[in-house]
Amino acid sequence: MEDREFITLENADGSTVKCKLAGRFRAEGKDFVALTPQDGSGDLYLYGRRELSGDPDDFEFYELDDDEFEIASRTLDRILAGKNETEEKL
Repeated sequence: MEDREFITLENADGSTVKCKLAGRFRAEGKDFVALTPQDGSGDLYLYGRRELSGDPDDFEFYELDDDEFEIASRTLDRILAGKNETEEKL
């Protein structure tokens, strides 16, 4: 597995958690990522993803507002259920 499939997130308290990139997807004109922490918790994190300079390797993740979270979670549910006919996967 390539290193780029893993991302280390830093929490507000300075602690870090290594996450696996579980998936990237697009919904309603926005890019999202799903991350699974490698701490055994079974959690799934959803973040927005935006390119910074037009280069796909130059990007940042950002925390979702309530509306974006609803869009991302609804779309991810459809993807996981195999019913994602209208959304475009990245």
